[in-house]
Amino acid sequence: MKFLSGIAPYLGLASPIVAFLFIITAILTHPWFSFWQNALSDLGNPKENWNWIFNCGLIIAGVLGLLFAADLFGRVNGAERVAAAVFAVATLLLAMIGLFPEGSALHFPSAVLFYLLSAVAITICGVAWILTAERRMYGILSLVMVAAGIAVAVLPDWDGIAIPETAGAIIVFAWVYMMVWQTYFSTGV
Repeated sequence: MKFLSGIAPYLGLASPIVAFLFIITAILTHPWFSFWQNALSDLGNPKENWNWIFNCGLIIAGVLGLLFAADLFGRVNGAERVAAAVFAVATLLLAMIGLFPEGSALHFPSAVLFYLLSAVAITICGVAWILTAERRMYGILSLVMVAAGIAVAVLPDWDGIAIPETAGAIIVFAWVYMMVWQTYFSTGV
């Protein structure tokens, strides 16, 4: 995928921004939405007006992320390459969350697997980075982010799941930016 080499880091940087911009727009078009009582996917429910905003945002972000992950896979080795492959599947699942909106048979498994595989990719990369002196700080940060995401998801008793979903999305966002920095722009490694 040589054609991606020049733009891949920017696709990686754009992917989470696109997702968040579309999610924020979807929230603004649905005044009933509550972080405490809803799931983010409620915004893309086919029964809702303007559901396409949420769904299209996830599809676009997933495609951008998949292109980034494909280029990343070709640039890294070892455990980072495994993490890139796992993350590529996660980004495909992100697009599937939008393609199969809330209420369809593939929606729930796509959403759960997106978060699960993202956490696996971050963990694999975090462990690999801990083992190298130059990236140890990033490895520790990656594992702390995964632990924080799990804690937010399982410890409080949420009425809705939008808060843990948002926390997970922020963690993926931060990790993608770390990957872009470490792989494409860092001169110290």
